[in-house]
Amino acid sequence: MASVWNKTDDGKEHMQEFAMHKCNDSDFEKFYAPAKTIYKTITSLREKEYFWCLDTNDFDGKPLNSRLFGRETMDSYRYIDFRFVHCLPQEMNDTNKHLKNETCMVENSTREAKE
Repeated sequence: MASVWNKTDDGKEHMQEFAMHKCNDSDFEKFYAPAKTIYKTITSLREKEYFWCLDTNDFDGKPLNSRLFGRETMDSYRYIDFRFVHCLPQEMNDTNKHLKNETCMVENSTREAKE
C-alpha cells in the first residue's frame, strides 16, 4: 500500500491511499530504458517479478497525481510513503473481509496471497 501526502498552500494536508500491484507489461512500457550498465540487473529483477507499481486510482476511485515536490517543512508539498509488510495470510471470510486493505488476505485455503 502507498499513501500520497499533499499539503496545499492553504495549510490543509490531504492523504490518498493506493494499492500496489506487481508491474505488468503495460507498466513496463512506461519505464525509461535502463542504462547499459544496469540493464542486466533490471532485466533480472523484472523476470523475478520484483517490481511493484502503484494503481492509477486510489481506493475511492480518484486518480493518482504523481507530481512530487517540496519537503514537509515547506508550505506545500506532495510525497509518497510506501508500506511493505510481511505477513501470514488469513483466509478471507464474511467476518474479516472488512480488513482486506489492512492485512494479508487469501480467498481460499491454499494460503496463496491474492494480488
